[in-house]
Amino acid sequence: MVPIEAAGHPLRIGLSPGRGRVVCHLRFEGLDRSVALPTRPSAVRRVLFGDAWALGLEVSLVERCVTGAIADLAWTVGGWAPRPNGDLVAAAGGAAYPALGALYDLGAAPLGEVPRWCAPALTEPTFAAAVRALFGPAATRRLIRTAAQSLTPAGPGDEVQLPLLGVVLMGVGTIDSDRLAALFEAEGPVRADPSWPSREIIASVRPIIGAVGAQRGARILTDVIARPDGPSLIEDLARMWPDVSERVTVRPPSGLHELHDRCRVLLRSRPPVPPRPEPQPRPRLQLQPRLQPRPTPPVRSVSPAVAAATRSRQLTPVVEASPTLGVRSLPSPAGGIDGATAGPYRLVAPRTTADLDRWGRLLRSCVGSFGEAVATRRSTVIGSFREDRLVHCIELTPDRTIRQFLGHANRPPAHAARLAIVDALVRAGAIEPTDPRNAAWLQRG
Repeated sequence: MVPIEAAGHPLRIGLSPGRGRVVCHLRFEGLDRSVALPTRPSAVRRVLFGDAWALGLEVSLVERCVTGAIADLAWTVGGWAPRPNGDLVAAAGGAAYPALGALYDLGAAPLGEVPRWCAPALTEPTFAAAVRALFGPAATRRLIRTAAQSLTPAGPGDEVQLPLLGVVLMGVGTIDSDRLAALFEAEGPVRADPSWPSREIIASVRPIIGAVGAQRGARILTDVIARPDGPSLIEDLARMWPDVSERVTVRPPSGLHELHDRCRVLLRSRPPVPPRPEPQPRPRLQLQPRLQPRPTPPVRSVSPAVAAATRSRQLTPVVEASPTLGVRSLPSPAGGIDGATAGPYRLVAPRTTADLDRWGRLLRSCVGSFGEAVATRRSTVIGSFREDRLVHCIELTPDRTIRQFLGHANRPPAHAARLAIVDALVRAGAIEPTDPRNAAWLQRG
């Protein structure tokens, strides 16, 4: 693997020399492995664009460095070398496939992706050798000459007609060399994606050409080249052929469209779906007859003593529980702490023990049991409200220290809330700032 640098910075693209060719690889940092990108020249450009953006370099500078490295290494191995300051996609694709590079020298537009069905043949040093590798014994001089003439671009920027090469390759094994050479001279380029056809499509069309014969097969492939819908029709025909090949007549049609329509007629349709049985009506539930009302039980006789005792209990007055039963008023705290504000918080003192009970339920804490201690001034409880919602409770001792400062479910307060509320308690005189027991609550860090 030959690394490449741009302005002293290593790039993720490396070069691998071979027999008469140079292949670009994507290197992974920290791993002793790489991925070859011979059929994806456009991916090389995308990787280098990311490297240029990450390193803060101009894209043109990075591409020139890589193109120059490809040319230097190609000269070393005796392969196809790109032109100075040439297109990066053409340099990466032509160096990996010298036969394709020969077409680039004639002005053909570079391919962003090289079809896999012809990639092994394009590694040959010349285009003639590539045609021999594809067609084998059928590659006569006329076939090679017509293939070179048809794939030579008419002007700068014309696309390489590799789909035409693939269509002619479908007839190898059935059609003779002269008819194959005539296919290269058919009017109209194949209107298909540059990566069409695939290796599977070529293999599935060859049985069709073998079944109809050389003459009809050449006519069908001519229609594939000339008709705008030729590629889609031959693909559809290849999908139908395994199901209809045994029912095609001895004299099949000689045109692509006619043979396609004949196979569509012979194609077996799916068996009809049996109708769904209609649902049977569900039997109606038989309502049970309404039960007769139960007879009133007879009045049982009661002795006079039991009746007198029952009458005395019913006449005994019942004492109802009062909602204020057990509720005690609480003394107000000293100073102006009740109603004081501490930033977004408002400090409130409870008025009765019922307030403490409600606060305990809201905060899920034991502050509801502090009624006796607050009533006897052994503790002072202050509630902290934010937007009319109770968020903290603070318990103060008679000697002006903080005994507890907790929120919901006995969670400690936030740092900002603690500082704001403790400062308000100091301003109101509720706590002594010089007392060492309050030092932890007054810490700013």
